[in-house]
Amino acid sequence: MCSSDLSESRSSKLWIPQDTQAQADQATYNGYFPPSMRINMLVLEAKAPGGALGKDFLREALELHRQIEALSTETGAHNLTSLCVQQPGNGHPCFISSILGHWGYETANLDADSNPLATLNAAGMSIDGMKSALGNPTFTGSSVSSADAMMMTYFLKTGSDTSRDSNSGGYANPEAEIDRKSVV
Repeated sequence: MCSSDLSESRSSKLWIPQDTQAQADQATYNGYFPPSMRINMLVLEAKAPGGALGKDFLREALELHRQIEALSTETGAHNLTSLCVQQPGNGHPCFISSILGHWGYETANLDADSNPLATLNAAGMSIDGMKSALGNPTFTGSSVSSADAMMMTYFLKTGSDTSRDSNSGGYANPEAEIDRKSVV
């Protein structure tokens, strides 16, 4: 479905030259206003054009989500549910932004759906909403008809202890780190 060479993923390290005033300013800002959450985004690209909305692709994306839910820290003290920003209301307990939510993040719900594309279009998402969740979507009127990729965004709490992380300027919580290489 997708592949990745996981090396550096922090945008502050990838896109901002190191040892600059911008980095020093960010560290100062984080010292006064430590981040309360971090955002982890996965972009899944379909192998076939327009295929990110096909049932097989969606099933594979749900399997990846299931694997992410099954991850835990080395000591087993934390998993996705204990690390995520909680979502109020019904549905998944974690705040996750993904079209997979239309099926409750459950493969059985997707399998029971005879027309996932119609379900997605009937959900009432705006065109802008679809564009933020899907890569290279095509539309017929206000209905999405295909997409080349989809995004899954997980919102996680930052550490709550008082040790400072010299890389981010925020608070560090090594216990809450899940090895992202085990997902891929």
